[in-house]
Amino acid sequence: MTSRAREIVAAACIAVLFGAGVSSAVVRSGESASSSSAKPSPSSSATIWDPRVLDIVQFVERRRGLRFKHPVPLDFLDDATFDKKVTSSGSPSVGQQTELANTVATLRAVGLAEGAPNLQTAEDKVASQSILGLYSPKAKRVFVRGSNLTPDVRVVLAHELTHALQDQSFGLSHLGQDDSGADTAFRALAEADAVRVEDSYVDTLPSADAKAFEATRAKQAKQADVPDVPEALVDDLAFPYVFGPAFVATLEQQGGNEAVDRAFKNPPQSEAQIVDPQSYLHGVTVTKVPAPGLTGGQKRIEKPHDVGQVSMLEVLGDRLPFDQAWGALEPWTGDQGLTYRENEKVCFAGDTALKDAASADAYETAAKTWAATMPAASVSRLSPTVVDLRSCDPGPAYTHPVPQPSAFKTLGLRSEIIAELQKAGLQYTLAACATDALVAKLGAGPLLTLNDVTNENDPRVIQVQRTTRQAVAACQRSASGSARI
Repeated sequence: MTSRAREIVAAACIAVLFGAGVSSAVVRSGESASSSSAKPSPSSSATIWDPRVLDIVQFVERRRGLRFKHPVPLDFLDDATFDKKVTSSGSPSVGQQTELANTVATLRAVGLAEGAPNLQTAEDKVASQSILGLYSPKAKRVFVRGSNLTPDVRVVLAHELTHALQDQSFGLSHLGQDDSGADTAFRALAEADAVRVEDSYVDTLPSADAKAFEATRAKQAKQADVPDVPEALVDDLAFPYVFGPAFVATLEQQGGNEAVDRAFKNPPQSEAQIVDPQSYLHGVTVTKVPAPGLTGGQKRIEKPHDVGQVSMLEVLGDRLPFDQAWGALEPWTGDQGLTYRENEKVCFAGDTALKDAASADAYETAAKTWAATMPAASVSRLSPTVVDLRSCDPGPAYTHPVPQPSAFKTLGLRSEIIAELQKAGLQYTLAACATDALVAKLGAGPLLTLNDVTNENDPRVIQVQRTTRQAVAACQRSASGSARI
């Protein structure tokens, strides 16, 4: 996404990508709701709290184990005014138009877009439909979509006030300043921390308010209409909410709020550390990969940047089965990407480091299989552990093959199931083992189809629950050395 979209660091997103299907049916907890319909007036001063939200403020402080240093101004906005906060204003400049065009060409080059989508319109559409509230580290204010303190608005406030508390305790002003893997990882930490507070707040709601809240979110998800938006853009916005919760749940299991606080002071550095919290806890470092090299006739378009394990998974997983794509990228240790122009075409180069030569062999094989499906792609081995992948824009007229089931959603569902199993008391390693067995047994496509099923009594969901219990038992036996899954 463009830098404007990345600056929306404290967004409360609706479940556009994932319903309450398989991930929450594996282990289900929670109840629900209490509200006030009195119309709040915007706070213009940070000297006192709006008394109507004081109970939420106190809840956030208790749940996080931190105290606000001072009150935070709250602005309750109607839809039109709120949309102006989170969408573009006016037509893009010539420079912005060029940047957007290069981004579209890059997405086409790696197989994640076709035609000529209007990215500014797409980003605005996603923001308008998915963002319910935001905390601005620059303005030090919370902005909320909604003029009444409905259950939904109160839940949004619990989320956004957590961001305000994070900012006062650890600082959030550096978020969105670059496109690095460290920035992506920190966003995931911050959002997931706010999500766990939000979820805890939902659990305190009386039944009537909980039902009203769930009905509102279900309606919002049903009304979401983003068919013309490149899926990669939606995935970029969703990453913190999809993968962050399991990361933070693992920290909380290790040491409660104090462990989460330590992560804010010593934050994760990559998407991979978010996807695999154990790599962060064990101090696994990210490999510094040099920028891809260019030859005569190749002109750099932008500065080299981190691509990320999950972002590369989206690329390979669009053409390859999930198990092959994820198997190739799970040993990821670092990368660097670069867009450049050659023969009037926008091209992408991504150099990926793997943990050992055998892992690099597997990645190279997968990358070459992917490249064979593209009109202008190549793969080369730069060193025993580094592989270079390149591909150029085939143009807006090129039609891509029908993609595989979304690798992002499959990996995201894996993360959600792990988080649900952790809520049930399983340690991360055991939860991950059982979830991987479940994904391997059912397959990506069927599992994603089942995730749209919300009836917990559906025979297919019951079968998933049974398979999950069997997988957990097998992983427990394997961990004790008496069996292998």
